[in-house]
Amino acid sequence: EQLYEGASTVLITKLGTSKDDVVEIRDFAPRFIHYDRIFRPFQLIRLVRRLKGDPRISIRIRPTFQYNSTDGYQTRGSQHVRFCGPKLTWRVTTNMPIRRVIEETPFLVGDEPVIIVFGSDESFTNSLSQVALEFETKTVNYWKQWCNNLTLPVEFQQVLMRAAMTLAMNQSEDCGG
Repeated sequence: EQLYEGASTVLITKLGTSKDDVVEIRDFAPRFIHYDRIFRPFQLIRLVRRLKGDPRISIRIRPTFQYNSTDGYQTRGSQHVRFCGPKLTWRVTTNMPIRRVIEETPFLVGDEPVIIVFGSDESFTNSLSQVALEFETKTVNYWKQWCNNLTLPVEFQQVLMRAAMTLAMNQSEDCGG
């Protein structure tokens, strides 16, 4: 089951098993006003929460470079993995043991949400859980405000709002320089 959280770009996916174990996955790209301008870091954030039962999941992250080139390598830190290619380096930062990402081992989702941030090779200077929750709240609020500024016919409002948000997310904006 998939749905968006209200008038936002936060995608919520619920997955269950035949034993009635359920997890909720929340995916979003941060976007909000910070210091009077749009803050949109090159990141995808995923939060995985247990809703019911004892769900077991595996995390599989296998980025490729230059049209599926195998010219990459990995380095690891205490809470992150760097995927290094010929020209780009990506970083996955998480609050779970990093071996679970590297070895793709199944694990039980506990009471604390699993947080995974995929993006450019930059470290976090604050608590990962605080940053993820703050970014999600600010992103939801940004899109709600953004949608309030749209003028749409009532009968097509939901469809047009979703299309407008998709176009806004995919457009190229000036980024300085």
